Amino acid sequence: WPRGDSSGSSAGEIINRAEVYTQDGELPNGFFGSCTDLTRHRNKVFAVGADDSVYFSKPIVDGIEPQFPDGFMLTLPGETAATTGVESNLDHFLIFTEDNAHFVSGPGPDKFGAGMFAPPRIFGVNQGARAGSAHVQTPLGAFYQTLRGIYLVQRDMSIKYIGAQVEDQVDNLVISMLCHDPTNEVRFMIKDTTATSNDVLLIYNYYFGQWSRSEMVYISSEYQIGEVYDGTYFQKLSNTGFLLKQDNSVFTDTGRTALGATTRNYNVSVKTAYIAPSGLLSYDRIYRAMVLGEYVGAHSINMTFATDYNDDATTNSATKVLTSAPAGGYEPSAGSVNHPLYLF
Repeated sequence: WPRGDSSGSSAGEIINRAEVYTQDGELPNGFFGSCTDLTRHRNKVFAVGADDSVYFSKPIVDGIEPQFPDGFMLTLPGETAATTGVESNLDHFLIFTEDNAHFVSGPGPDKFGAGMFAPPRIFGVNQGARAGSAHVQTPLGAFYQTLRGIYLVQRDMSIKYIGAQVEDQVDNLVISMLCHDPTNEVRFMIKDTTATSNDVLLIYNYYFGQWSRSEMVYISSEYQIGEVYDGTYFQKLSNTGFLLKQDNSVFTDTGRTALGATTRNYNVSVKTAYIAPSGLLSYDRIYRAMVLGEYVGAHSINMTFATDYNDDATTNSATKVLTSAPAGGYEPSAGSVNHPLYLF
């Protein structure tokens, strides 16, 4: 086990250790110190050490803690940038630095040391991961954040820019990425320590290929730092140690924190694509706009209309307050030109 020397060295200056007992022929277990990132790949645990090397364990055995023999490590020769993350992508293991993206393939060694990995190879030049950012494996591949936005390493190891629709939303660090396969969603938690801001969650639906953005209640300097899914509810952790659980039965966000409680309605914003005119002199006229949907609870619908491809050039707006379900739902009945959900 690790121990300090007799001269009183601190825990950060470990120089001696005794081997942990192993079975005959099995490699002795070692100790690599603290780590900055951790993931599981092909039944092994991989960790980024403080020296930027990547250490990996023997094959995992249920009921036994991961064991890391000396020499079970991967280095990046010629790479001068810091190692910022590791992730699994089916048969390929990904290693990101601030500059580049590397991979290794194959099952790696067994507990006796037979069958080492080949040296890592670069597959993404100048497409490294942002320091401190999150990453996650999904059915599409591995999502990660660069200094330019959110990217996807697909199963064939090609890199795809997936965050074009939200590139103005990810200037700040993505501190948590969570894949929720039952809803085909990847959730991206954005770090924002601005006291006047809301907590922001970006959601990518990989079935429809669509992004959405949610804002959650934000009290003073208490902001989100992580998210987990317990099998039933999403739970987010604040920087003050409070755990907030999502309630799937209501449509308000209630923050219960050390600084008090507040309730705020959920607002959904939908922006359509620009309508490119094709008529006489490239002018089109729009006489009516309609909303289709299903009534769930009391709410207001606000619509604004802009022209000349300028979101700020608002020419018309309309609002409708609904306190009870409209007859027949949102879809108007045949011939009903005065249906309450015709807003303009």
